[in-house]
Amino acid sequence: MRNIEGSAWLVGLGESARIKLVWSSFFLAAIIALVLAAIYLLKTKSKLPLDLNFSPVATMLVMALMLSVYFLSAFLWQRYLRIYNIFRSFQDILIDTGFLVIGKYFPGKIVGILGRGIVSKQGVKLSRINSIVSVGEQISSLCIGVLTAGWVIALVYISGLVSLSVVTVCYFFLLCISIRFSTSVTSMVLGKGLSVTTVSIYSSFTLGIGYASTWLFTGISIIPLFGEGWLAGSTGLLLAAFLISVIAGWLAFLAPAGIGVREAIFTSLAGSIVPWEHALSWVLMHRLICCVIDVMFGVTCVVLTTFRYGKK
Repeated sequence: MRNIEGSAWLVGLGESARIKLVWSSFFLAAIIALVLAAIYLLKTKSKLPLDLNFSPVATMLVMALMLSVYFLSAFLWQRYLRIYNIFRSFQDILIDTGFLVIGKYFPGKIVGILGRGIVSKQGVKLSRINSIVSVGEQISSLCIGVLTAGWVIALVYISGLVSLSVVTVCYFFLLCISIRFSTSVTSMVLGKGLSVTTVSIYSSFTLGIGYASTWLFTGISIIPLFGEGWLAGSTGLLLAAFLISVIAGWLAFLAPAGIGVREAIFTSLAGSIVPWEHALSWVLMHRLICCVIDVMFGVTCVVLTTFRYGKK
């Protein structure tokens, strides 16, 4: 019964909605084709001395990793809401994630953070509870991102199985603590009027691992773009440099999606490991692909909103 009800909004589409679906699908396919064609032409025709992997396979790997980050983030957001006994369908969760992805391009990023949960059967309405929970969840995710970057750096510089094991155990412990601390603070802000589920150690651990995975997938997503001029031994440092640059871009509230800040920080940090022009070409291509993914995801969420709530 749940599957039938969950897909009823697709089965019962009117003619107008079906036309929008066809055109949206065509639009998304055209974007992907144009980007892949542009990357192929740059690879084969460009005379710039860039050590950059322009292959369609690398591009699709980056796209797949970033899309996995978005879908995993949506799943974690749904799990996080359940702590506060807030239940939303996965279609609505995807719409929430779409608002977060598109909203980060607005200065301050607050539009995307507060925009999660504003669309429901009752229409478009800002929810104080959802907004506070969203802020708490994003701060928790950011803290886990900092911990993950530190853990990667520690793995690069620390030698010895015992030392690495101690660092890793401390890392996982801090993941659990960050989840429990953020939920406790958020519950205090919300007050006693909301029923909150006690977060078990298992739930804290799984949520912490989930958020850490989103950061690791984000960091790894730049590796397929590396050309032939980088050394495999420098992968950990480049991964840490990219994670630090993503965190810095997140903290740069006035920079839409951290544009400019991420690129500058990564080029500066990675420039001591590889030639700076190589690092710049990697991070710029990654930004281009991410923008395309964000447009795709945003348009898809608009279509979902249209179908879900019958907006013509």
